[in-house]
Amino acid sequence: MKEFFKQLLGFFLFLLGFALAIQLVIDWRIRHKVVSGVDTLDYMEGEDNELVFLGSSRCYAEFDPALFEKALGVHAANLGVDGHSELTMQLLRLENYLAKHPAPRVAILAFDPMVSAGSLDNNQNMYCKNQFARYALWSSRENEPIVHYFHFGLLERYLPLYALLKYKMFNICATVPDDKTWRRDRYERHDEHWDTLSHPIGPGATITSLYFADADTSLEKALIQMDSLCASHQIRLACVQVPMYQAAYIKQKFAFTAAICSRLHIPFFDLCTPELDSDINNFYNINHCNSTGVAKMTRVLLADPAFGKLFESVRPDRTPGIPDVTRKE
Repeated sequence: MKEFFKQLLGFFLFLLGFALAIQLVIDWRIRHKVVSGVDTLDYMEGEDNELVFLGSSRCYAEFDPALFEKALGVHAANLGVDGHSELTMQLLRLENYLAKHPAPRVAILAFDPMVSAGSLDNNQNMYCKNQFARYALWSSRENEPIVHYFHFGLLERYLPLYALLKYKMFNICATVPDDKTWRRDRYERHDEHWDTLSHPIGPGATITSLYFADADTSLEKALIQMDSLCASHQIRLACVQVPMYQAAYIKQKFAFTAAICSRLHIPFFDLCTPELDSDINNFYNINHCNSTGVAKMTRVLLADPAFGKLFESVRPDRTPGIPDVTRKE
């Protein structure tokens, strides 16, 4: 019996060593690469970008860094996290970026009625958790807050290959099929037009049910926290409300975001204009622009003189929530 347990232990240690060897090969394979789009925590490590974009899929799929680089002569990066409208995720993503890069001059936050405050310690949104499984094992100090946010367990954190196999990411990590596409586009580009046969145009009820409640004060507090983080790093924060198709437009809700930013003295740019949100050719679904719409909305944003002023030097004594006299409200 004793010999049996010795052999069993030896076999277990062999499997553990084998799994560790494969894990190390996978880690080397995916280092500084994008496996599935949102897993960009280490992709741009060390880059110096003057402009970063933050937000959910309405950032991830709607801010094309190349268009801003060409127009403004700056380096830009899209830090959007698909499926996460909570400001807590955007705060974590910016903190992670700042731990590995020089601070940008400007941070653009996609801010619309679908945004919520979220919770750092009690996150319930596990969308795209599988895509962050690559960071679970022995997570770095910089990546630990996001690993914690997704509630990865002990086995996922300390047993080689377990997280990749559990979340069905092993084959994708081994082949890295999306890295070239992301390096080319640097955002989730959609060239397709809205298939209204498969997804008919409706009143937008499914989308509008996700809009925040007007009495929700937690959102404003979360935005203050984001603004404070930016101010502490001499970053100028601005909010942009990207277009949604007119069927999803509720004027009261879309005006409320502007009111929040006005109270906090955060520059706000509303791109929900008839020129953009009434043309179905600008969208691939009810709340996301395709590449045609992205190009049009970017031109509108860049044409606003107030947007160009964002890149003027930030005052070192800037205090979050207090008007900066260099800004034109």
